[in-house]
Amino acid sequence: MTLIKSNSGIRGTIAMLFAILDGMLFGSCSDGVLTIMDPIGSWEKMKWEAMSKVEMQEDVYIVGAEADTLYFACSNYDEPWISDAFEDGMPSIPDRANNDIHRLEGRYFSASIKGNELSVFFPENTTADTHSVTFSVMECDVHYTFRFLQAAPSNKDNSY
Repeated sequence: MTLIKSNSGIRGTIAMLFAILDGMLFGSCSDGVLTIMDPIGSWEKMKWEAMSKVEMQEDVYIVGAEADTLYFACSNYDEPWISDAFEDGMPSIPDRANNDIHRLEGRYFSASIKGNELSVFFPENTTADTHSVTFSVMECDVHYTFRFLQAAPSNKDNSY
């Protein structure tokens, strides 16, 4: 009897692994269906469009010192997730306690993805320095890196 239960457990585990692999190999990415014959890296690059008015210089989005939320939409992938982030060149370790790969909060930003829409919130920069924020989103084996530079506040009234 123990052998049968153990054997059933192994069969169940193997069946679960095949179900997961089936989802990964034959699941939908972009507008096509992956097959086992598709070479790794054959999917098209992510296409993101800023839905907010934002300045861009050399692939870097420029954010003002005041608090702001920027919105972006991906036109060719349905459900990307946030994979990693850096703030001022230092890794920003995502809190994955709740296994939420669609949200990330750092010291200088918070980002969330719902479907193919990304929102990035920058709180007011009250420091004397500019802050760089870089994070990547991915789906399948395709990734896209967002780069932001938040301005330092200007000292307009010279009250410091």
